Amino acid sequence: MPKRGFTLIELLVVISIIGVLSIIGLVAYGTFLKNARDAKRQSDLKFIQSALEQYHADQKYYPTLGSGNCPTAGDGKLRINCPLTDPLGNKTYLAQIPAESQSSQPQYSYEAKPVDCDNAVSSTNKCTSYCIFVKIEGTLSSSDSRCSPVDSYNFSVSKP
Repeated sequence: MPKRGFTLIELLVVISIIGVLSIIGLVAYGTFLKNARDAKRQSDLKFIQSALEQYHADQKYYPTLGSGNCPTAGDGKLRINCPLTDPLGNKTYLAQIPAESQSSQPQYSYEAKPVDCDNAVSSTNKCTSYCIFVKIEGTLSSSDSRCSPVDSYNFSVSKP
């Protein structure tokens, strides 16, 4: 009676094929996760942009860095656990800055424009525009040409 079974060569070929398919799957999965994180960042930017536009509709100007409603940590980065409210604190436009679940660090940078704007009651130099920046991992779709990238941030949105 002949012996039945697989030869060593056949087993090595099958294991090699499974290994190659596994590597291809892992690379594709990593790319998928990177694109998903980038899509969430761009969605978060639109969400923050919407809140800023609501703020502007009520106040007729955009918030400045480090103002009472604390849109930033003083270094241009938006704080995660900080609401965007009107100057008197009566209306909340954004309860919390969106953040990635893996990170407790701010991922977004905010810049009110013109750079020297001041929203004090007596000021005539109110903030008329803004740029919000984020670092995108993958290929850039399109960044706002009115905003110059800062630090390691490579994607931006500004006033529509």
